[in-house]
Amino acid sequence: MPAGTYVFPAIALVHHRPDLYPEPEEFRPERFLDGTTESYAWLPFGGGIRRCIGAALAQAEMAEVLRVIVERVEFAPRRATEDPVVMRGITLAPKHGVPVTVRKVRPRAEAPVERPVPVATPS
Repeated sequence: MPAGTYVFPAIALVHHRPDLYPEPEEFRPERFLDGTTESYAWLPFGGGIRRCIGAALAQAEMAEVLRVIVERVEFAPRRATEDPVVMRGITLAPKHGVPVTVRKVRPRAEAPVERPVPVATPS
């Protein structure tokens, strides 16, 4: 490679390998529930020594937000066609975003559960 050439990992290609993900074009988040996914088979935060230092916090936040939303909200896409994928920094993303319409919001089943906040104590 000539000096100054940018090289980016093809993360989307890894995520579409049928040997890692049978039926890679299908949205099947349950693939990750059993904890057997290989370290470098899913790379949203990079890997190795250059892995994003905020990855654990980002995943915890995403899981909580998705849990709350999926329990209560039903969405529908606004567009009938898929958006082209473009590079945003080192990430692939829909060119114009993914606008959705909220079809239904279900009421909360019960009052929110208060979770204790861990407090560090001096040793």
